[in-house]
Amino acid sequence: MNDARFWIALSAVVFFLAGTATGVLYARQRDPEPAGGWAAYAARLGAEFDLSPERRAHLRMLLDGYASELAYKRRAYEARIQSQLEPELRELATRFDGYIRDYVLPPDERARFDQRSLPLDVVAAH
Repeated sequence: MNDARFWIALSAVVFFLAGTATGVLYARQRDPEPAGGWAAYAARLGAEFDLSPERRAHLRMLLDGYASELAYKRRAYEARIQSQLEPELRELATRFDGYIRDYVLPPDERARFDQRSLPLDVVAAH
């Protein structure tokens, strides 16, 4: 548990999750669902325009389709944000690895740290 890489990775994950949650909350705030949800909206619209039962059924189908597409777009947006953030998180981990190597470890331990920090495929080749 004292492994610095573990704590750096954990921090990156926590910051990523906090950013994702903030993005989701922001998106919901910008495009809120009508008060009472889609069922309440459909009922209000049906009553206001005196829609027949058939038209109310069509309205519910359309609103269900809209909600599904909206959820799909939100998931796609979140995935895009995650893929865009991944290189930044890797760069952040690399930068902090460098800080640890250069400012925390004694000079005679740096080569061992460098070896430990290599990707698995590079380590296997050595």
